[in-house]
Amino acid sequence: MLAAQPSDDCAAGMRLGRAGDLAGAEPRLAACIKLTTSTIEAFLLLAGIYQGSDRTAKLEQVALKGIRRFPTEKRFYLTAGTLAGRDRRFDEAIRILGNAHRRWPGDPRIQPVLASSHFGSGTAALDRGDNERAAADLLRAAELAPADAEALINLGRAQHNLLHYEAALATFNRVAELQPSAPLVRFHRALAHYSLGHLDAAIADLNAQIEADPSYWPAYMIRGLAHLGNGDDTAAVADLERAADKMPDNALAQFSFARALVRMDKLPDAESKLKAALRLDAEDPGPANLLVTVLNRLGRPDEARALAKTAAGLAQRRRWAAPGEIRFEDVGGTARR
Repeated sequence: MLAAQPSDDCAAGMRLGRAGDLAGAEPRLAACIKLTTSTIEAFLLLAGIYQGSDRTAKLEQVALKGIRRFPTEKRFYLTAGTLAGRDRRFDEAIRILGNAHRRWPGDPRIQPVLASSHFGSGTAALDRGDNERAAADLLRAAELAPADAEALINLGRAQHNLLHYEAALATFNRVAELQPSAPLVRFHRALAHYSLGHLDAAIADLNAQIEADPSYWPAYMIRGLAHLGNGDDTAAVADLERAADKMPDNALAQFSFARALVRMDKLPDAESKLKAALRLDAEDPGPANLLVTVLNRLGRPDEARALAKTAAGLAQRRRWAAPGEIRFEDVGGTARR
């Protein structure tokens, strides 16, 4: 018997596919979709075979070819975009799904997946410290999914890291309205309040955060700093000592406690904490500068002068965005599918 000619592949593949002979249909359909005369049914049958056998790479290839061949079939966009997003190829997912969204704005199947792709891209950018990209992607995710508290919390974090404190506060207020029990929403809002100098508001939010989760130690640290700013040294020392004790590897916690100890004139203890902070973060000029002051007050000017040169160099190299960074937890960057 003569082998079937290429022109026969489409009819044979679709006939076998409809009959449930997937093994027989697959090679015929694979040959068929290479032809300009192929029909959308051949693409859909082959895509179904690959999806059913969990061959995602081949499924994505068929979907991408389907987009080019049948640009008005939204199922191909959804398939290719979703698979790219699951593989953390967020730029590709956003390109494909963005094109689909422009063709079918507001489509209830496309819009959530596009939002998830922007969320995945934004949280990945946030974790690697690219706050500009994170803010842009997370803002778009929040526009596409306005009730997504997780996207909004991470948008607020990116805004705070960019020193856009008013915008961050507005974003965290929105989260608090949408989902008052969202994890860490009060902590993040307190950080924005603290950065804006709203110390009483920051303390109120931190009180609520600590009541909800007494073991979230960064909340004690920020509350202690707010108490320090309010001049309540006793409350500040209590919070900052606890934070430093519970976060021994956190340079900011050690530095913050040292600041309170200096205020209480406990200079030898402050020196110890400042040196710990410098060991943990040798690039931060803050502990070095304060240690210069402590050494002078302890009557060790030679040590102070030597350290002052190091502190000046650190200040010149310090990254501009550091004061605003929220770095107490990574978000993982996982797109929600």
